[in-house]
Amino acid sequence: DIATLEELEAAIQTSGTTKPLVLRFHASWCSACKRFAPTWQQTVNAYEEYFDFVDVDVTGKRDIIMAMGLTVLPHSHFYVGGSKVEDFGVSIKKLNGLLERLDKYKKMQ
Repeated sequence: DIATLEELEAAIQTSGTTKPLVLRFHASWCSACKRFAPTWQQTVNAYEEYFDFVDVDVTGKRDIIMAMGLTVLPHSHFYVGGSKVEDFGVSIKKLNGLLERLDKYKKMQ
């Protein structure tokens, strides 16, 4: 898990050196985040061969929220070679969209 904005920026800069990076932003107080967590873990297990998945708990981390432009949780960003290529809210209802994005970038490797 990422604890600081500096750690997050370092992870983003090195993204794509081995695999694309998928960040999941969530918060301990977020009920939607809690509901989505088991589904997220199943997704990580299914795709971890192709992506680096990192969780970022933004509870009390206004600097990360502001720097990443987060307006809804849970939220994900995809990075390849230090560049953000996708930015979207995630939830059980939006699972198909997440899986489509993962499959799209998996095929690009």
